[in-house]
Amino acid sequence: DGLSTAFTQSADTRDFLHSAAWSKRDSRWYFSKGGQQEGGRSRHSGRVFSIAEDGSDLKEIACGLRNAYIDVDPESGGIYAVDQQGHWVPTTPLHRIVEGGYYGFKPAAPWGAPEPAITPPLCWIPHAVAGSGLGPVWADPGRFGPLSDSLIFLDFRRPGLLRTYLD
Repeated sequence: DGLSTAFTQSADTRDFLHSAAWSKRDSRWYFSKGGQQEGGRSRHSGRVFSIAEDGSDLKEIACGLRNAYIDVDPESGGIYAVDQQGHWVPTTPLHRIVEGGYYGFKPAAPWGAPEPAITPPLCWIPHAVAGSGLGPVWADPGRFGPLSDSLIFLDFRRPGLLRTYLD
């Protein structure tokens, strides 16, 4: 049925799902929740989760994100995210999300535990290049010409597209 009550939702205006992506590799949904809270912070704010197609089996993947937008590489299953700059996030990062990763946004740190070491981003994108990350998108293989099978970074401010080269 696709409905789930497995995660909390506060009344804060930014504690909503920012993005969701389907992974054909493990038949799960991956999604990010906003971490920039004004007062209604929940224990699931600023995190990336995976959840089974039927809405059961919620798994927290990573935390410490401000306002992240994600996508899943259809081939490798890797999770990539852009996060928007703002308090504790100096400019626009591009992240490879790893299980148990903490990405440095303090209000979305683990609950009831010491703040862990920060998982560094793949790169920081200066504001002059991309002022506000809107999301990463995997270009469908064979359908985007020279951009096929590439991670594309979407910028909200300009707006613009950046091709990402991953090692």
